[in-house]
Amino acid sequence: MSVFDIHDLPPELIPHILSHLQKPAHLAQVCLVSRSFYEEAVPLLYERLAVYAWHKDGKKKAQASRSLGLPTI
Repeated sequence: MSVFDIHDLPPELIPHILSHLQKPAHLAQVCLVSRSFYEEAVPLLYERLAVYAWHKDGKKKAQASRSLGLPTI
């Protein structure tokens, strides 16, 4: 029985493998596999950012920034 080494995986397969991961937590875990997986997964991980207002006045502050013409994400 032979042992599979992750470094023997063809690099063109990594994006295909990552395309099956949907949760950001899974992409974050894949970053720990190897440098190749990290380099492919990080752009996908930060492709969409969500910012939540946890402060009690967060919604008011967001509305105020929009009225001042500040960019929204």
